[in-house]
Amino acid sequence: GRAQSTATWTGGMPTTFGVSTITGNKFSIFCTYTTIASVQLKSADTALGIEPVEDSNKEILIYPNPTKGNVNIVFGNTPESSSWISVFDMSGRMIRKMKPDGKEQTINLHGNPSGIYFIKIDQKIPKTYKVILE
Repeated sequence: GRAQSTATWTGGMPTTFGVSTITGNKFSIFCTYTTIASVQLKSADTALGIEPVEDSNKEILIYPNPTKGNVNIVFGNTPESSSWISVFDMSGRMIRKMKPDGKEQTINLHGNPSGIYFIKIDQKIPKTYKVILE
């Protein structure tokens, strides 16, 4: 389903989102809503399909993005022995889980439908990255 609200963000989160409709399209929305003492809102936009995806701390590099099948992950440091890499499709279904076997790892997404995939890297501080499969 989808819904639209005429309320503005400066008025806070809408209490109602209006009438909902159903369509064959799939939508994915990620946002963070934070109230600040001065009633200002801060937001950050994440662009899809930018090559490469790089962790802001330069700890992990994921490329190419978008990809036609193979995705490379380069760790800035050797991954911890307790680290895991999980790949999820848009519905949240895990399609692959593996332990990294060094500072560089390749994930083969060939044979999966085109779309957005999420690569979750579980380390001391888990992080999730968005990758587009063409």
